[in-house]
Amino acid sequence: MWFKNLRIYNIKFDLHDLALDAALDAHKFAPCGNLDAMRRGFVPPIAGSESLIHVVNHCIMMCIKTQEKILPSAVVNAAVNEKVKEIEQAQSRKLGRKERQDLKDEIIFSLLPRAFVRDRLDYAYIDFINQRMIINTASTKRAEGFIHELSLAIGNLPCTPLQTETNPELLMTEWVRQGYAQAPFMLGESCELSAPKDGRNIKAKKQDLSSEEIGNHLSVGLRVQKLSLAWGEKLTFTLDEWLGIKQLKFSDLLSEQAGDRKPETAAEEFDAQFFIMSATIREFLSDLTGALGGEVAAENH
Repeated sequence: MWFKNLRIYNIKFDLHDLALDAALDAHKFAPCGNLDAMRRGFVPPIAGSESLIHVVNHCIMMCIKTQEKILPSAVVNAAVNEKVKEIEQAQSRKLGRKERQDLKDEIIFSLLPRAFVRDRLDYAYIDFINQRMIINTASTKRAEGFIHELSLAIGNLPCTPLQTETNPELLMTEWVRQGYAQAPFMLGESCELSAPKDGRNIKAKKQDLSSEEIGNHLSVGLRVQKLSLAWGEKLTFTLDEWLGIKQLKFSDLLSEQAGDRKPETAAEEFDAQFFIMSATIREFLSDLTGALGGEVAAENH
């Protein structure tokens, strides 16, 4: 269980394990019925387990399953156009916008029982030591969807995106301008530059970011919006201007450390990987927020 993206939130959470498991059970996933367009709910983070939570290293892992009916717009529109044509010819009149929309709703309703379904799993865990929620997604919308579902299950859930004293864009731009990052971070080989005033956008891949060419872009007002970095020899990742972590890759050394525990079952393997991953991310975020001037105090959010 190695996360590939991180959306990070500060969270005030005080439910104990049993109370949380019971709360999630009331919002357990159930498959789509014939007329459901989408269903969402909690499932065990470990396949084959009955528990909706998994606790390791002062962290609780959870998983939400989303099942969605797939109705291609081309199929729906073709069915709508055919029906509109049929009605207009029979009644010798043009259908109005509201009539067409009502007809479209009826057709979608009739097609739902025959539609294919698509499943998606979203994982997140709460780190009780730092009172943070770490969600495995690059999408803010999906992260907010996870928080919403958890709020429905447990009630009020004070939760705010992690913020730092220094704007990530300013720090990334400075690191690229000077040609090196603050230890233990190291520059990668890609970045995305933009100039908000005129909309210019440049993507540099597999390049020496300390080169004169990149420096020239910065000298005319472009700023770094995304930057590939390494954290020591443990992680590589891309940082964005919103403090989102994308394209996260854990080193082979960390994978080997999880394997050194000699897990014999899928559950034990999950447990070992979760322990190593959560400990690594905890240390990584401490260094990252430190490089960014520290975390903004909660009362200032």
